[in-house]
Amino acid sequence: MSKNKIIQIQNKNDAQILYDLNIEKINRNDAGSRLLNDLNKQIFYGYFAIDSELEQNNELSKDDINSYVLFYHSYSTWQNRTIHIADLWFKPSLSDDEKFSILKELRTQLFIYARKNLLNRVNYHIYDTNENKQLIDCLLNKELGAVNLSLLEDWLIYEMNIQVMKEFISKDYPIPENYKIQKVTEIKEYASDIRDLIVEIAIYEKMLEQCQMTSEYLIRDYKYLNENEHNRFYESMVVLNDQKEVIGYAIYYRSYEVERGVGCYLEDLYIQEKYRRKGLGGALWKELIKDCLDKFNVNFMQWSVLAWNKLAIDFYHKCGARHLKDLCLFRFKTEVIYQ
Repeated sequence: MSKNKIIQIQNKNDAQILYDLNIEKINRNDAGSRLLNDLNKQIFYGYFAIDSELEQNNELSKDDINSYVLFYHSYSTWQNRTIHIADLWFKPSLSDDEKFSILKELRTQLFIYARKNLLNRVNYHIYDTNENKQLIDCLLNKELGAVNLSLLEDWLIYEMNIQVMKEFISKDYPIPENYKIQKVTEIKEYASDIRDLIVEIAIYEKMLEQCQMTSEYLIRDYKYLNENEHNRFYESMVVLNDQKEVIGYAIYYRSYEVERGVGCYLEDLYIQEKYRRKGLGGALWKELIKDCLDKFNVNFMQWSVLAWNKLAIDFYHKCGARHLKDLCLFRFKTEVIYQ
């Protein structure tokens, strides 16, 4: 097989190819137009791998595609701007060696994009099953350099689907008297306080050495990337006490899947310890779910939790969330991207 050419996914024909390649997975009448709309709005980005000898001027068809990677901008409250891989596909007829070669080329292109846009991690959720064993072995190969964070740090991934989200916000989670939950509009007003609470979480999770967040990063990354006010790295809410002190916060961002479309990833939801057991956590979660439904029309919400955090896990189950068993977090760390 000849060396591949990596090209950006960017137009109507490209979106149609994605639909054609995934028609069994997203067999809905509106799926083709939805993919194009999401691509145009820069909800996701992507690259095709095609044979290098293909004529540049010829319109591509699905048979020309050897592989593709789709990704979206995401956020880490420890390392700011990141990438999350939404989908990775290979032509079934490719050999394992061919897939590995293409994966290295796509990785190189992703790292170029990350460095150009000051992105510090590349994350990928993938089920640890026999079907994915060869791909996982490739990701963990030293030539690629990914690590399995679920295995190394014992992270579990949880999810609420759209039905559970709507059920959750229909329940009574009143905001206690003398407290206020509000969406952040002027991030400069709260960046320092949010950053201090992020450090508190890092200490609680025994990972302070990984936390490199600054107020300046929070301010920089809360700006919209274009005029439609739907395309910044994260969203935030704060909880204020009667002294207008920030005693809790949430950071979340829009995520994406080919099959289900737009979702939400909850990066952090935190209430200081002395203010817990007042119903503030449930009230904050309800407000951010409402914001995600109103602003992004999301279809699901996901988040991660350390396996030892039994109190949080028990609460998630009571809320109707489910553990996505065998779904693992793989990561290309900053030092690998920028080496």
